[in-house]
Amino acid sequence: MKKYFLISILFLFQFSCVTEKKARSRAIEFYREHPAELAQTCADKFPIGTEYIKGFSIIRKDTTINRAIFLNCPEIINPVTKTSYVPQVKCPEVQTIYIETIRVDTLKKENPARVEQYRLEKEDVEKKYKVLEADLKATKIESQQRLHLIIILCALVGLSIYLRIKK
Repeated sequence: MKKYFLISILFLFQFSCVTEKKARSRAIEFYREHPAELAQTCADKFPIGTEYIKGFSIIRKDTTINRAIFLNCPEIINPVTKTSYVPQVKCPEVQTIYIETIRVDTLKKENPARVEQYRLEKEDVEKKYKVLEADLKATKIESQQRLHLIIILCALVGLSIYLRIKK
């Protein structure tokens, strides 16, 4: 009886353990089946912030000038000469000024989920960079030590050859 009990406990322990990879795949599968839950989770964790940036005003002035025109007046008879003529009147130039004001404001919407993603990726890259930098420093020190060792060995070999030749 104890044997079966022990086997059943070991069996439960074996199948109750979940690795990180398995838990992640379960979560991904759940969110694929329930996208509304994923959207709600993302909205709660990363609400989109809106920032109002006041723009500047652009004022455009446009002036149009209507040139003077001549208008005919009613016919007049000169009392002295008894001749008729049509006088003309010159109308003044007309300036029309159009003023157009345009203001450009900006609504900046930041996606905090992307910001967080890029921040985490940056931290990951910085960690990898620090590890590689430490490895490079250790490699440089090791290569300097090897160079010194080679120089010392060359000097000893040269000294031994010199002493043998001298004898």
